[in-house]
Amino acid sequence: MKNVSKEAAKDAFEYAAAQMAYGEGAGIRRRHIETAVNFKASRIPGYETAFERASTSIDMTKAVKSAKRAGTTRDISGFANKNIKAYARGEKHNMSTIIIVGVTVLGVAHQTGYDKKVIAYTKRKSGDVRAWLKRKL
Repeated sequence: MKNVSKEAAKDAFEYAAAQMAYGEGAGIRRRHIETAVNFKASRIPGYETAFERASTSIDMTKAVKSAKRAGTTRDISGFANKNIKAYARGEKHNMSTIIIVGVTVLGVAHQTGYDKKVIAYTKRKSGDVRAWLKRKL
């Protein structure tokens, strides 16, 4: 009985997170978890009541945070994958404008040697900030 309630609690949280999910693949995720819950409810005795009990005690703020984090991660990885693939293939017309500008600026800075100056300046300033923080703390 303990394993059933643990599994039901885990599935209830996953179900709530799937209900909060958005974007690409959210509908499939909801369908999969709903199918799994229905299957377990029909096969495992006591699962349905344990699932209902666990569903009522879920902290929805955690489910919302989980869904937002998953959506943000998916969006960022999709953006990065699209641009990395376009850059690797040499298809600059498929890259995002901000990435094209960034790559161009970095290329020009490297060719002119200004990148080394920027790195040295950043190291110097980070040391100043560390010293300032030590004095303040």
